[in-house]
Amino acid sequence: WFAYVGNNPVNYIDPWGLRPTIGAYKPDAVGYTLVVYVDQPGSGGTRATYELHGRSAETGHVTATLIDNDSGASTSVGFYPNYQTNGNRPKDVLFGQTVPGKIVDDSNYDRKKIDVKSSFQISNEQGENIKQFIDNTKKNTPGYNLSTYNCTNYVVNLCETGGITLPKTSGSWPGGSGLNPGDMGEDLRLYNKNKNNKNGRTSKCKG
Repeated sequence: WFAYVGNNPVNYIDPWGLRPTIGAYKPDAVGYTLVVYVDQPGSGGTRATYELHGRSAETGHVTATLIDNDSGASTSVGFYPNYQTNGNRPKDVLFGQTVPGKIVDDSNYDRKKIDVKSSFQISNEQGENIKQFIDNTKKNTPGYNLSTYNCTNYVVNLCETGGITLPKTSGSWPGGSGLNPGDMGEDLRLYNKNKNNKNGRTSKCKG
């Protein structure tokens, strides 16, 4: 019944009944470009929430870059657990505990790991709102919880500040569930495909 919205009628809007659309603010004058990058677990291309490598699990990552279209200046941010405070350990996160979070400059994140990226044109006002969101979360950084507030949640909130509503597909893993890079990557892949088809182009996303 909901094939035209990727069988995801809750997270996609479909004003014309023709294709899935991510809700986005459409400015009269574009001042910034916001790019969302998704590194899915493992080789990517699926909704898997993790991939095991020996005794460790790879969960992927979601990060965002805000670009000033006039100056070319960019800000890249990602949200991570902060293991350097209060003696926190990776297994604390895996066991569902909330640990201190940290906002990291992700400009050096290995782009070869990126499986999907989506770009959004926004106004100067919306761009400034995102910059303010980043500054506020650096000063008052939220706690990191794998199920309730992880890197995907952070980017979703950042985008909402800029008038962009990303899908909120929830996946599950042993001991938890929530937003995750695997599902976000596939949702954006579907968005890119339909967006490019509308413009007469073929998607160049990895996978």
